[in-house]
Amino acid sequence: MTNGQVYFGKLEVKNDTYLRLTNVFYLQSQSTGSETDSKNPQESTGQQNNVQLIKLGDEVHGPEDAMIIERSQVLFYENLKDDGKVAQAIQQHDSSKN
Repeated sequence: MTNGQVYFGKLEVKNDTYLRLTNVFYLQSQSTGSETDSKNPQESTGQQNNVQLIKLGDEVHGPEDAMIIERSQVLFYENLKDDGKVAQAIQQHDSSKN
């Protein structure tokens, strides 16, 4: 995204202006240094970060598991390989729900 955030999920075209992302996950890092605030994992600092894959909808405000995204906010998208760490973590999360 143009704001530096990275999302993972199932992408579909809504129309010429908007995309819809479902089964949404995003990256969040917790600094292991003296800072306790979460940081965008795409921004590098000198500190070592623990990156977690977070499922959208588990937040305190309880959003639905879907996002409508304006195409102009998307820098690029990629298909994930089944054997990649993110794809495996999503599969593990989905299988733990069943």
